Amino acid sequence: MNLSYLFYTIAIVILSTGFTQAQTTISDTLSTNQTWTVANSPYQLTDTVVIAQGVTLTINQGVTVQFNENQTLIVEGAIVADGDAGSEITFTSSANKPAKGDWGTIRFNSTTGVGSLFDHVIIEYGGAPNSEGNTGAMISYRTGAYAFDLTNKTVRNSWGHGIDLRASSPLIDGSEFSNNNGYGVFSDLGLSYEIDNSVFCTF
Repeated sequence: MNLSYLFYTIAIVILSTGFTQAQTTISDTLSTNQTWTVANSPYQLTDTVVIAQGVTLTINQGVTVQFNENQTLIVEGAIVADGDAGSEITFTSSANKPAKGDWGTIRFNSTTGVGSLFDHVIIEYGGAPNSEGNTGAMISYRTGAYAFDLTNKTVRNSWGHGIDLRASSPLIDGSEFSNNNGYGVFSDLGLSYEIDNSVFCTF
């Protein structure tokens, strides 16, 4: 065998291995504080996952969270998803060819505590109406859920609504809603929520 070709092949294998990210499977209730890192991204939710009351999940910049079919993330504690421009946190489908309604929702229950944060986050391909506890939105609030601010988000390609506020009144700022089958932001109650510096598109 040509030695130059052999060394070239070995170098390619080493470089490819160096850039391969791990994949972490999540399928249980989170009962202690956790931090999800880029090194272990993507995180794949293979079942409905609950962040227990009193527990905080911190998701680092650049992490991707993938949902299997109809799966949901239920927040009874707190979630801190603090991305940055160019290093957003992405919540998306695990399908090879993602489509609207592949997964369910990120649902905030009435036990959700102070401390949650969503900034520079991309949410896409969710909103499945037959997923656990979902009304057809990718972010859904239960009556009494704490209304933390939602800023610098991209919310796109939902089977239904982008966000279902129910009885919560967060500030939604600097966000883009596009190609959702329902409303970008939906509420069936008269609320005092505020939307600033945001764009709503039908494509």
